[in-house]
Amino acid sequence: MGSLIRVVGICELYIDRARVVDLAERTGLKPLFKTNGPSLPGFHSGWFRLRNRSCAFVAIAGGSRVLWLPTTRGYDLLLQPRQPQALLQHLRELAAAPARG
Repeated sequence: MGSLIRVVGICELYIDRARVVDLAERTGLKPLFKTNGPSLPGFHSGWFRLRNRSCAFVAIAGGSRVLWLPTTRGYDLLLQPRQPQALLQHLRELAAAPARG
């Protein structure tokens, strides 16, 4: 996946498909193989192949509730913010707001 820094614009997220999921229930979204990134017990960060064979940038630290954000770039984001539902709601509000210019 190359570069260390990537910027994903709000227009590159499939917000309508994004969900807060429990990895214990949605096992297809669990990280399976690390392809690039640091490795620490209980902390997954970097590029992974998920059990459903899709590619994802993952940043999770234990627990099973995560925010799954599919992108238009051919990979997903799997994140674990403190309040995943609040972040998802905020992203939906940003996506629905008229463009300023």
